[in-house]
Amino acid sequence: MSKKIFPGMRLQMGAWDYFSIKVKFKDLESTFNFAASLDDKKSSLDALVQRNLNENRATKPMREFLQNQKERFYSAIVVANLEDERINSWIPLVLDEDDCPEGIVPSERELGYLEISSKDKFYILDGQHRAASIISILNPE
Repeated sequence: MSKKIFPGMRLQMGAWDYFSIKVKFKDLESTFNFAASLDDKKSSLDALVQRNLNENRATKPMREFLQNQKERFYSAIVVANLEDERINSWIPLVLDEDDCPEGIVPSERELGYLEISSKDKFYILDGQHRAASIISILNPE
């Protein structure tokens, strides 16, 4: 992966900027990392922020749920970029005021696209079982 661009929203809580982006299932494995793929220093975070990945849980009951349940929903997968505190790869979507419904003021900051490059190292903080179940369907080995 050299770079990928994902549509989303740029949000702020306190001093932190964060993003809510739409990622296709096929991009999960190549974009985000599990603790096992990180070096020893960073993987020590694993004990603090997430349960150990139980591959049996992710690849059997959760996989069956995704494959067999027509109405299904997975909540967000939360990730952090361990290589850079500030992500400066936001491409704003600028709307013309004439295109906005009455009472809505267009903002360059809120809607747009996040560029993720191969320099970024995203670590799954929450949702590793959800991500693993999706990946197990796309990549059964």
